[in-house]
Amino acid sequence: MGVKKKQSRRLTTRKRKSILKKLKVDQIKKIRSNKKMMAKVERIPASVLKTDEEIMQLEEIKRLSKIRKTEYEEKMRNTVKVVEYVEQIEKMISKCETVVEVIDARDVESSRRMDVEQMVIERGIKLVIMLNFVEYVPKDVVESLKNDLCKKVGEAMIRTPEENDWVEEGMKIGVFGNSKCGKNFVIEKISINSGIIMNVAMTVSVPPKEVCALSIIRGCHSLSDVPFRKYINMITEMIDRNEVARHYKICGFESGDEMLECICMEYGIDRDDENVKFLEAGNRFLEEFHRNKILFWKGIDGKVCFEFVSTG
Repeated sequence: MGVKKKQSRRLTTRKRKSILKKLKVDQIKKIRSNKKMMAKVERIPASVLKTDEEIMQLEEIKRLSKIRKTEYEEKMRNTVKVVEYVEQIEKMISKCETVVEVIDARDVESSRRMDVEQMVIERGIKLVIMLNFVEYVPKDVVESLKNDLCKKVGEAMIRTPEENDWVEEGMKIGVFGNSKCGKNFVIEKISINSGIIMNVAMTVSVPPKEVCALSIIRGCHSLSDVPFRKYINMITEMIDRNEVARHYKICGFESGDEMLECICMEYGIDRDDENVKFLEAGNRFLEEFHRNKILFWKGIDGKVCFEFVSTG
């Protein structure tokens, strides 16, 4: 009996066009739905006096409408990105004999792309999963993450940038990973440590598996492209609020919005539009994570830990 040929995962032009057409139709339906909702709101003439409760209800409808629109646009962008990066991955695989996936050791779960890993393994290409940013994660956690990955992806080699036993002279490699995961830094570090100049045929940036609190902290998404207040609130639910207040030298707070308001007051952020003001405060809040003044990591038990670095 002949070996059954594995079905190609590559998207045909027809399939790609079908996906994009469906997205366009969905977008039109969403716009019409929002227009109908706003039309109902606007039936009451502006000259008619409204109670405080009615005004609050109208404001809430408008706020929820904006959130739905932002979330839909985010979903649409991510779907289009999937179509684009799958084609790029196919191209990369065809050019390389070894593929390196660079993932963030602080957030292995959302920085891994298991769909791409499977594509590489099915083609018989050597896969090396590279854990980056291990210096910001406790050593015992790094070891447990490596052991867990070995069990889940037995066909792949699990390494850190300091481990170069897989590197060979003249090997042609492809590299993929999320934005901000340090793909170029990792390759440069491996070249220095091994003394071998890496022959990188192609590098592909892929989006995280999903938008989550940690992918926001890692800087994979611009706050202006997501419902940022929702994710800032999620982060404040996970982190020690008293430590945050001490670190940013702000007063105590109970929610993400309260924290953003406190940051605005402390750092003199003043804008007419509250969303614009809070967006700027949100970026100021995340700066401390990007500068490694607040460390974070997620263990195999799913628990997210934070460590505040002393500012002296």
